[in-house]
Formats: sequence, C-alpha cells, structure tokens
Amino acid sequence: KTILFTSCYPNEGKSDITFQLSQQILKLGKKVLLLDADIRKSILASRYGVGKQVQGLSNYLSGQASIAEIIYRTNYENMDIIFGGPSAPNPSGLLSENVFQVFLKKVREYYSYILIDTLSQLERSGCQILGAVMNKIDTKADKYYSSYYKHYGEYYRRAEEENK
Repeated sequence: KTILFTSCYPNEGKSDITFQLSQQILKLGKKVLLLDADIRKSILASRYGVGKQVQGLSNYLSGQASIAEIIYRTNYENMDIIFGGPSAPNPSGLLSENVFQVFLKKVREYYSYILIDTLSQLERSGCQILGAVMNKIDTKADKYYSSYYKHYGEYYRRAEEENK
C-alpha cells in the first residue's frame, strides 16, 4: 500500500501524522518506508536530528545516488526513511518523470506500506482549489463524470505500458 499525505498549507501537521501512522503500522508487524517527497525544502533530516549531510530522493531522481544509498535505517525495527535530499531546482519535474514511478514500483516489492510526505499544495500552486481525481469511476456508465475524467484513464494506461 502507498499512502500520500498532503495539506493545503505548511505546518498543518502532515509530517507528524505520517510519522505517527508509521508507528501504528509497525505495531501490526508490517515493514514501513517513510518517504519525504518534499524535495523543494525538506526539513525531516533536521527535524529528526540527523547531524550529517544525507542523500535523498532528489539525489536518486537526478541520477546522483542509487536506491540503496538513500535508504536510512531508523531506530524502529522494520522502518526505514528516505529524506528529501538537497533542494531540487525543478521538484515537480523530477517527481513527474518515469524514474519516480519506477522507483515506487521497486520499493513496493520490499515494503508493506510506503507513506509519502509531500509539500503543501496550495502554497506551491498559489491557487485556491487544485482539483481532484476520482479513481474507479465507470466513466462509460456515468455520463456526468465521463466528460471530466475520461482523459485520466488514457494517462494511466500509457504509464502502465511504459513501466512494463
């Protein structure tokens, strides 16, 4: 399972909630990866007292590090963390690349849960409403949603073909 956390504005507690949920999942005996996907201005390494320079997701997505080099063990059994890494000049570009999809596919093979902590959406975009994607809607049977969501099916079909 992959769960993504975001919020409207900074400092709404999504990093704390992500961490607390990871602790609860660990109690179920599951293996958890906490992924800091805020590669614009990651703060998790400093928040959790990592005193050294770390390589993170931005290093991997830009080809500067391997997956093994960015996964850090925590003092919790069965929980690893990947920090955001150095600030990337084009974070949305890096995260939208096929490299990120392939990365998620690889780590899903090893972890029961991947909890993704992302940046605040409205702060980044400057808009009041970003929109929503509704998955598993039968767009052929429902005329209202088919006009809005028909393009997403094609997008995901192409992405699946590229990942094969």
